[in-house]
Amino acid sequence: MDTGENETLLKIIEFLETDRKKVVLFHRNGDPDAVGSAVALSLCLPGITVSATGGVSSTAKNISSFLGLEFSEHTLEELEEFDLAIVLDTSSPSQLEIIPSIPKVVIDHHARNSAWEERGDVLIYYTDPEKRSCAEIIYYLMKLAGKKIPEKALTALLAGILTDTGHLTFAVPETLRTAAELLGKTDITIEDIHNALNTKGENVSKRIAKLKAAQRVRIEEFRGIIMAISEVNAFEGDAARALLMLGADVAWVGSSRKGGYRISARASSALIKKGFHLGKFLEGVGKEVNGQGGGHPGAAGLSGTGDAEAVLHICREKFKCWLREQNGNLSVSQVK
Repeated sequence: MDTGENETLLKIIEFLETDRKKVVLFHRNGDPDAVGSAVALSLCLPGITVSATGGVSSTAKNISSFLGLEFSEHTLEELEEFDLAIVLDTSSPSQLEIIPSIPKVVIDHHARNSAWEERGDVLIYYTDPEKRSCAEIIYYLMKLAGKKIPEKALTALLAGILTDTGHLTFAVPETLRTAAELLGKTDITIEDIHNALNTKGENVSKRIAKLKAAQRVRIEEFRGIIMAISEVNAFEGDAARALLMLGADVAWVGSSRKGGYRISARASSALIKKGFHLGKFLEGVGKEVNGQGGGHPGAAGLSGTGDAEAVLHICREKFKCWLREQNGNLSVSQVK
C-alpha cells in the first residue's frame, strides 16, 4: 500500500472517530457484505447508527438474525439530522434508496465511479477494486485504527467475504489470508456461517424469478460468445447468475419499476480473463443513457429512468461493438 493511500485511510479513520452524529448507509436490498461491513463499524465504533433504508436481502436477514441484530429504516428528514453519512459497498449514488444532502465518506470495492466524484457533498471517496469485498477494507481499517473487533463483528465480516466471493470460489490469496485471520480470532466456522446464511433456504419468489428469466430468455451468439437477455420483476442479479450457470458467457437481466429500470449483468470468468470488465462497461453505458452503472468485472448493475427493454438492447449492441474491437482475438475456443 502506497503512502498516499495509507494517508487516505487514516483520514477516513479520523472521520469515523469524530464526535459527529454518524449514520451508515448502503445500497438498497443490502447484501451480507454491505450489512456485515456496516455491522462491524457500528460494533467497533459506538455512536454509529446503521440505516437499512432500502431494505436488506434474505441472506443478510438470515445472518442478522443469527447475530441477534435488527436495523431501522429512516426517512429523508431523519437522515438529514445526522452530521455525516458513511456509505458502504455502493458503486453509484443511484443505488441508495435515499440520498441525504449531508457530508459523506464513501468506502467501496467496485470500479471507481465518476458519479461519486462529481458530487459536492463527498468528503472522501475511497474504493479498492482489488478487494473482493467491502468487508476486507473495513477489517483493515479497524486494524489500522487499533480497534478491538467483537466476535459478532468478526462473524459479520466473514459473512460478507464469503458471500461476495461465492464462498471463496472467486477469492484471491489476500482474501484467503484475511478470512483465515478472521477465523483465527473466533470459534465460528465457515460451516456455521454458511448454515446461518441459508437457514431459511432460497425463497420461492427468487426461484420463480430465475425460472421466469430462463423462460423469457433471448439468446444470441456473436463471434462465438453466447449472450442471454431476459426480464423479470425482481431478483435481477440472481436471475442473471442463473443464466450464466446455464451456459451463457454474459447475461443481461432487466426489470421496470416506478418509471425507471434496473439491470443486473454477469460475465463468465473466462470472458473477464480476456479483458472484459462489466462494471466499467455499464458505467459507460450509463453515461450514454443518463443512468448510473458500475460494479465488478464479472457482476455489475445499471439503473435509471426509462425503458428496461430499450437499455437491454443498448447493452447488447455495445457489447457486440466491444467484441468487434477485439480484432478477432476472442473466439469461442479461447473462452470455453
